[in-house]
Amino acid sequence: MKNRSVLLVGWFILCLSTNLNSQNSEMDLLLDLGIEELLNTKIVSASKTAQNFSTIAASVKVITATEIHQRGYQSLQDILSDLPGFQFRDIQGFNSYVFQHGIPNQNNLTLLMIDGVQVNELNSGGFYGGMHFNLENIEQVEIIYGPASALYGTNALTGIINLITKKAVDNQGLDVHASAGSFNTYKIGGGYGYYNPEKDAGMRVSARYLSTDKTPLDNENGDNNWTSEIDNFEKDIAADLSANWKNLSFGFNIQNKQSSRATLYNSQTSAYSDHGTSWNILFANAQIKYKFEKKKYSLIPQIYYRNSTVLPSSIAEINDNEQYAYYRPGSLAGIDLLNKFQIIDKLLVTGGLILENEELSERFGIAHNDISEPEKPVPPRPSMTTNHLFSVYGQAEYTFLKHLTSTAGFRYDYSDYYGEKLTPRFSLSFRKGVFSTSLLYNEAYRAPKPWDYTTGYGNPDLKPELIQTTEWVSNVKIGSHMLFSAAIYRSYMYNIFVQNYDYYPGFRWVNQGKIYIHGLEAEWSYRHKKLDAYINFNYTKPVDELKTLLPEISETTANAGIYYRWNAKLSTGMRLNYSGERKNASTGRHIINQQIVVKYYTIDPYIIAHLDLSYAITKAFQASLFVNNLTDQKYYHSSNRQPDRYPQARRSVRLQLSYLLK
Repeated sequence: MKNRSVLLVGWFILCLSTNLNSQNSEMDLLLDLGIEELLNTKIVSASKTAQNFSTIAASVKVITATEIHQRGYQSLQDILSDLPGFQFRDIQGFNSYVFQHGIPNQNNLTLLMIDGVQVNELNSGGFYGGMHFNLENIEQVEIIYGPASALYGTNALTGIINLITKKAVDNQGLDVHASAGSFNTYKIGGGYGYYNPEKDAGMRVSARYLSTDKTPLDNENGDNNWTSEIDNFEKDIAADLSANWKNLSFGFNIQNKQSSRATLYNSQTSAYSDHGTSWNILFANAQIKYKFEKKKYSLIPQIYYRNSTVLPSSIAEINDNEQYAYYRPGSLAGIDLLNKFQIIDKLLVTGGLILENEELSERFGIAHNDISEPEKPVPPRPSMTTNHLFSVYGQAEYTFLKHLTSTAGFRYDYSDYYGEKLTPRFSLSFRKGVFSTSLLYNEAYRAPKPWDYTTGYGNPDLKPELIQTTEWVSNVKIGSHMLFSAAIYRSYMYNIFVQNYDYYPGFRWVNQGKIYIHGLEAEWSYRHKKLDAYINFNYTKPVDELKTLLPEISETTANAGIYYRWNAKLSTGMRLNYSGERKNASTGRHIINQQIVVKYYTIDPYIIAHLDLSYAITKAFQASLFVNNLTDQKYYHSSNRQPDRYPQARRSVRLQLSYLLK
């Protein structure tokens, strides 16, 4: 691997020394996005309709396609790690977990979407972190902080993340990319877009394949939690298809994530194997949307389909020479009838009706046999349950006294399995010149899924988890090239699912927990011609009803980055991520030599540096070098299981070649 890294660096230096005609590259044009352009960026996630970044009454962040490419992001976690307010539990395995606004969870408190269609796993409500998203085909990532159930319903407690894919109208021609790097990481992909402006019709298709062994965790590399036989792989396939004809549009995307479950158990102190497992999950989304516009009225009906299935080829665990195959299908079909009506110049009303039908597994279908048998076990189809959802939502935005805007909204949900829920939201905003400030009140909920009702010996009386958040968000443009933004928030979360243990028959989920959160987020950014710089800071203090600080959350985190374009060909940059000390979720009790030893009470703070270099060899051909964890620091993430801390990826080097032909 060291020899391979040397060859990669040598090839990059050769590219730098190549004497070709100087031309403006695609990156040269894209990097001119300044503060004014950012404030005028169209955001669709905050209200389901396009509005300027500067007019949104919420804390909003946008990551562009240029930044994804320039910084070499491989996963959704890579993107979020540079933003304020996000922390992580990465077990370096089949999933990683995102904590937004200071609340540990199983990825079920943040709503993840692709082009406005949810991709949270249907049976659990959580989403899968990892490298299975086709990031090369993302036009921009929109992050809305704070509760959003008033528009989106369940799971939107701490925020929403919307991946907006590239469309043919702005992405014509052929693009191809390939990369190779440390940990046997390989990636190849490409896309093609065609658009006919006379007919206002076009289509774009894009796909990528990625394979990696991740960071070494064998023996001492993994703090002796796993053996030398560990196989901790991930193989991902992702594809997107979009098409439009005038006001009619179609979208389809699919992600197939295959990964080892090797890190789920400490194989040195248990009977579980750290090799031979495979978790194979499929996500598929499809949507058809039509936009009807007449004067001040718009009707945007959308039909969508979702599927998230743990495929029956998944060998979830190998224990005492027996292997267990899991199968969990889930699907949903729905329609969203969105209306937008500009009643008068100062009053905008949006609203809609949602009907959904979902078919979910009550539990896994499980089969097992002896590992020595030549055939893999075939799990049965599990018992399924069918649920229906009826929702009505509405929002009114009124501007008065020239600079003040008030917004009030609600959503009413009726579900077969969790009953009725009414969710309100309110905001008051002041905007004048370079300054804007908003005071917001939002509520949100996470509904129990069939999975929650049946866990352990079950609890059919579970109620939704609830949150109430008050937030003050301000933005000020300093000169023509600087933007400062800050948000202060306070949240109260209650009816939280906690495990209630009985000697017999075991445990079940009950609504008992409470959390109080205070937080501050601030960011300064500078964008002008050749220089792009930012620094952000987050302070979060979540405590339970006993005023005890929650585990797995650092009170302080910070990020910074600086990128400079030296000329039309060469640009360089560096990013820094800081996380303060945090407590483990587990007690840290270990049995060593038949004695109970307590260790790993806290995770030490860390600072990680990343280096990025890009060189435009020609107008269409570009080489990029990415070095993550530049100082090769050994650092950890906490966990709610044993082992109770996970070593994170050591230094990695990756070379990427990209070709764009228009």
